[in-house]
Amino acid sequence: MEPLHDDELDRLLNDAPEMRPSPAFDERVIAAFRARHTRGWRRFWHAEIRIPAPLALAAVAAAIVFMLWLKPVGKQDLNGFRPVERLEIKLVRSTNANL
Repeated sequence: MEPLHDDELDRLLNDAPEMRPSPAFDERVIAAFRARHTRGWRRFWHAEIRIPAPLALAAVAAAIVFMLWLKPVGKQDLNGFRPVERLEIKLVRSTNANL
């Protein structure tokens, strides 16, 4: 079967007017297309980026390895820290707030 040319397709469509969509259908399709493809922030916040799961897991693993690699290896010296010798707790009431 040979492919049909545009003029043949036009002739076939003209022979079958019930196959053509109504103008109301065209308007609904165009309105739906415009509603879906709005510009601005709404389109930005509703965007999707599809990433395969193995790629996402590899990226997370690489980020964890990178963070562990940047972590300092040396231990902190706690000899300079001492516990609190005297702990004073002072309650301030709202009426005596200027004291």
